[in-house]
Amino acid sequence: MLRYMQALVKVMVKNPVLWLVILVCQLMLAAPFIKGDDTMGYFLGAEQLDTALRERRKSIEEGAYDSAPPEFREQMKEELSLMTRASLTDDPAEYARLRAQLLASDLESFRAGNLIGPTEKSLESEYQFFTLLSQQEDSRIFETYREAPALFYFAAAYSSLPLLMWVLPSVVLAVLLNRSVSGRCLLAQAPLGCFTAMAGQILVLSVLSVGAIILIALPSFIIPMLVNGFGEASYPVVNVLGEAQTAVREWSVGEIVPRALLMLLLAAMFSTLLTHAIARVVPRRILFVAPVTVCLLLAWPMVEAYMAMGSLPGVESVNNESAMLEVIAPYNPLSYLNDFMDVAGRANYWPNQVQLNDERLTLGLAAVVLLGWAFVALAIAFGAVAVRGRALARKDAHRPASSGSGMVVQGVLLSYGTHVVIDNASCELPPGTITGLIAPNGKGKTTLLEAMVALSGTRRAGSVHANGIASAQAAFRRLVLYVPCDAGLLYPNLSAADHIKLAAALWPDKVDTRKLIELCGLTGYLNKPVRAYSSGMKQQLALAVAYCTGVRYLVLDEPMNALDPGNVALNTYIMKRLALQGMSILLSSHILSNLDELCDTMLAIKDGSLIRAALDAESGGAREVYERLFGMPRTYGSEGKDGTP
Repeated sequence: MLRYMQALVKVMVKNPVLWLVILVCQLMLAAPFIKGDDTMGYFLGAEQLDTALRERRKSIEEGAYDSAPPEFREQMKEELSLMTRASLTDDPAEYARLRAQLLASDLESFRAGNLIGPTEKSLESEYQFFTLLSQQEDSRIFETYREAPALFYFAAAYSSLPLLMWVLPSVVLAVLLNRSVSGRCLLAQAPLGCFTAMAGQILVLSVLSVGAIILIALPSFIIPMLVNGFGEASYPVVNVLGEAQTAVREWSVGEIVPRALLMLLLAAMFSTLLTHAIARVVPRRILFVAPVTVCLLLAWPMVEAYMAMGSLPGVESVNNESAMLEVIAPYNPLSYLNDFMDVAGRANYWPNQVQLNDERLTLGLAAVVLLGWAFVALAIAFGAVAVRGRALARKDAHRPASSGSGMVVQGVLLSYGTHVVIDNASCELPPGTITGLIAPNGKGKTTLLEAMVALSGTRRAGSVHANGIASAQAAFRRLVLYVPCDAGLLYPNLSAADHIKLAAALWPDKVDTRKLIELCGLTGYLNKPVRAYSSGMKQQLALAVAYCTGVRYLVLDEPMNALDPGNVALNTYIMKRLALQGMSILLSSHILSNLDELCDTMLAIKDGSLIRAALDAESGGAREVYERLFGMPRTYGSEGKDGTP
């Protein structure tokens, strides 16, 4: 399984789409620092204090406090003195101490009923913040993000990037993985059991999701650190918890950063595993449903917030809260996706308030709920995979084959819905033989070949065995490989060398890959990505990869298409040599002359039935067999004596 996982990682990390999405997220997260955006620090900075000082002086000059009790007027003078000293000092620690004294006075006035406007908890949080700030070596208030050191910047800025963007690379990873193990590509045919393969996929997605979050966050540490240093881990953050402002909690940026990263990792793993689970359940043709569903789920909290505020055009303010929703909120993953920055905490200066919808939401419970729901979805996906596997196994068991050599197809019925393509198809491919498959276009050649190797869901009945091993078993894929005609076996972003190493690693039989590479003429192209190859080079590489697996049965769909005459002759030679060594090859083709040269016998699809035709002196060659079954191929461009075609 380790080699399978390594192959998955290579396929995904070499895809430029993943790196583009990560780069966009990195730039969005670093943008506040690059642009020098304001933090909320100006509410606590000297400029705001100067404004309050001018208003206080004006009120005293206008006699606003002349009728107040003497002790109150004395308190106003003391506060005016503190404000003046704080406004004039250049020492950040002294400024913080003076602001703490002013806030202590405000708290006393509030409790005495002489101050209205703020809440007690908001005043208490500011008092605690300035008290703790005055004890720091660096007691500055960072009024712009460009002033902030690395720890404070990330603790303040991580919540500026929507959660959807944080986890989008993880969703992309799940999509790329499912594309790489679906259809007719090489990893889709890897000789692993379904559950083993899926367990490997889950591990790979989990590890790469962690890596994606770290990569997104990395520039937001490095850039501020290079400019302003790492910062003090003890730099204070004080939050008021809950909409009801029931408590004040003291943090530090050193605590918030790991909490934020952990919360983001949990959200990323939830998103990627949920995407993967949905993709494993839905049919391959609607694979897009998985990422779309998860992205909508992640975006819903934002939409819901706008709806609650009445900010969406044409949508009235709504309030969906109910007693039942309040009870289940701690067990609802949407609760944590909505409040991800509040669950983790954030350095937000003002209003220093964590607006948790539910104060029961904690980071520990977030881990249990998000991962719990993800694994419930995966359990459903495992169940769906098991059901499909058992259905295929029942078809194979209905007509078992002997344990002898050969690939045996018995009573296969293929259909798309109610449209039957082939009915009751049976054939046997003995070792050391090459069998051709002919039929006009659209008669089911590709459908039959894919059904024989269990790569499509069109087989409604019948069994396929190789050396007595049923097609539903992992051991079957060690013996049989299918090569489609459109280079669908290959991955565009991998090189020829990557593909050949992958084939040699996943299939157990040892093959002299170096000799095959030289023989197939790939030496000069080994390190080029497949997307840079011509159609003929892709087809040649696909065949070379198939040879490198060392399987005992090759199923080839029009393998000579796009090949030049030299490569047609080369692959004809290789296939004959492999047949002499005991390999059995089934290939479809429209190049009838090549079938004459290669094949021992022929199969044909006519009127929905699979029939066998021998190639001998009595039956004639492939062209004669084709003409006898399907009529004379039409010719164009020659005219008779009377001018008619």
